[in-house]
Amino acid sequence: MSTKYFVDLEGKYLGGFVGAEPPEGAIEVVGPPEYGTQKWDGSKWVGDLPAKTLPKRDFMKLFTDNERRQISGAAMQNVDVSLWKDGLLLADDIRLDHPDLLSGMDAIVAAGLLTESRKNAILAGEAPT
Repeated sequence: MSTKYFVDLEGKYLGGFVGAEPPEGAIEVVGPPEYGTQKWDGSKWVGDLPAKTLPKRDFMKLFTDNERRQISGAAMQNVDVSLWKDGLLLADDIRLDHPDLLSGMDAIVAAGLLTESRKNAILAGEAPT
């Protein structure tokens, strides 16, 4: 017996079924989604990849030593930078598309601590060279 994959009427993935009946109204599709938040549009799975999430330590390694020093120094004088840094300390993990992270990164650029291109590289998860 082979696995059959199903979605609901809204295109949400219901799962794979082997020898069991899917819920009433389920629609069979060609295979499972690549990740759970994708939806079936009638012919293919669609949706953005989930945001990359990093442990705090790995996120901080995306900054150079000099950038970290400048940010720490600026946090003593700039409330926006300080609040961003406090948010990092409270977070379990860092989601690279989180609105708080993005506004803090914008504050760091506005304070002249990073260029826009460095900010974009960090948010893309690129380690410094």
